Parts: sequence; C-alpha cells; structure tokens
Amino acid sequence: MKRLLLFLFFTLTTTQLLPQNIMFIRDIQTQILDTVSISLHINNSEAFVAFQTDVKIPEGFTYINNSANLSERANGHILSANLIPGNILRVLAFSFNQNSFYGDTGVVLYFKLIAGDTTGIFTIELINPIISNSNSQNILTHFINGKITVSSFIVLVQMPIFYGIRNDNGIQLFWKTNNEENIQCFFIERQFSNSEWETIGFVNYDNHSDQSYFTFVDVLKYHQKMNTISYRIKQVNSDGTTKYFDTISFEPENESEKFQLFVNYPNPFNSSTKIAIFSSLKTEIDFIITDVCGRMIKKETKTISPGYSEFEWDGKSSENIQVPSGIYFYSMSNKEFTKTIKMLLLR
Repeated sequence: MKRLLLFLFFTLTTTQLLPQNIMFIRDIQTQILDTVSISLHINNSEAFVAFQTDVKIPEGFTYINNSANLSERANGHILSANLIPGNILRVLAFSFNQNSFYGDTGVVLYFKLIAGDTTGIFTIELINPIISNSNSQNILTHFINGKITVSSFIVLVQMPIFYGIRNDNGIQLFWKTNNEENIQCFFIERQFSNSEWETIGFVNYDNHSDQSYFTFVDVLKYHQKMNTISYRIKQVNSDGTTKYFDTISFEPENESEKFQLFVNYPNPFNSSTKIAIFSSLKTEIDFIITDVCGRMIKKETKTISPGYSEFEWDGKSSENIQVPSGIYFYSMSNKEFTKTIKMLLLR
C-alpha cells in the first residue's frame, strides 16, 4: 500500500511539473460579411524565441492582405505572414538575436478576415504548429483550433435626417422622417454650453409630404452665437409615445463646421443607395468608393452648392460593372474635409 501511495504521489507531482506550452486560436463570434480580428495565443511555461504555423482559413472567408501583426509580447521579432495556395496563411515569427518573447500567456499574433455570406460554425485550423526555444527545439506540448460562429447580419434602423445651416439671423434646422409611425408633432429643443435643455419651438406634422423637409429657424442674439449650441428634435406620436432625433451641435460662430457626411440609406442595400452631404459653401468635392482591401471602385468629382446634397450609387464600378456583395467604404473629401463611412451591399 505504501508503495502504491508513493507511486501515485510521484506520478501526480511529475505531471504537474511537466512543461505546458500551448498554441491556440480564441473562439469568436461575428456576422456575415463583417470584418473579424483573429488572435493567436501562446501560453508557455518555458521561454521561446520563435513560432510558426500554417493557418487554414475557413471556406468563404477572405484574408485581408497585410493585416497580420505581432502583439506587444514581441521583443524585436520579425514577422513573415503570407497567403499560400489552399487559402492557408503561413506564419513565421523569429529573432536574429534569439530574443525570447515577453510573458508567459496571451496573444502573440493578430490578423483580420472577412466573413462569408453563410451562417454557421467554422473551424480555423492550425497545421504543423511549432514553438521553438533557443536550442531550435520544438517545445510545443499541444494546440487547439479555433471556431468562428457566424450569424446573420443585424439590420440597423435608419435614423431620420437632421441637420442645420447658419444664416445671418441664427440657425435654420431641417429634418426628415421615414414616416414609419403615426406622427403628431415635433418639439424643438436647444442647449447652450453648460446649461439645461429648453423647448424653443413646435411644428405640427399635419400630413406632411415624405418628399420634403420640416424646417425651423432659431433666431439668435449676438452673444448667443458665441456659445456652443446643441439641438435635438422630440417626435411625438399619436399614441403618446415619443423619440428623439440624434443631437447636432454648432461651435461658436467663427469655428463652425462647414461639412457633414451622413450614413447612406438604405444600409444594407441591394441595388442602390443614397448618400447625403451638407456643405455651408459651394465647393468641389471628390466622391470615392473603395472595397475592404482599399481598391478604388469608383471616383467622381462633383461641385456641390451650399446646403444639403444627395448622391446615389447603383452598385457599379467606374467601368459600369456590377460589383459583388460585400462591405464597401464611401468617402467625400476636399482640401478642408475628409470623412469615410462603411456600407454593406447584399445582392
């Protein structure tokens, strides 16, 4: 009996002292056609100076070129990450000076993928992984593949359009609804810097046409124009329910924003989508659409007048070729203004 107990004690103690050097990919959840960041982890009880592995990217997923980067655990290490046939990402991280990676747990590598248009659970597989010590020995004890759970895209509710223009008397507000509710009226609320919200006006809905805008002019005194001013619209429905539009703000008059770029509508879209911009002056502006890899799909140069302008994209390139489903970015820019917004095309 004593021999058996001693044997069990020795076995358990030895097992606990065995080195554990594990490489694994963290499970993650995402949505169809979305960009997802993948993290490769190493938990180590021994120092290591290099690692390498092939990563089998699931069918339907796309690797974003040059998205692989070492984490802060790297200590002067060099990364090689290249896509090879079979949709495999070949990764190697090493140091000419045989530097050890910092720490004993956590992420060592990040890279990005674009999910496909199919829902489900997908395995991201590690092939022939190696963790090397300073003697060029593979000290890996085991590895764990990762899983990506892809769900259907959650359609965002399009917010009403709400913007304002400065004029000689003050600020003129414009807004437009989607007419999805039985609207009764709107209250206009204003807030100066470090003050409470106050109601400054009222506009009746009165079967308003969905093709035109509601408007309200806030006449300001000179000293009021020297404040940061915020506005919001309170929508009141016939059933007594209410909701607020997004808040818009104006800096003191000599620092006012000249341009605003709005989220496209609808988003996601199937055949075409509308993109709106506000400008306080007449200007020439570049309208550019790119894909997730930064490739230019379409570019137009337009002259816009003061106020609100609307553009429509039909999902085609500059060569009038229909582009596939996916995430795209639209941007508008000139010498004073640049802004980019993401949109989703679903065929």
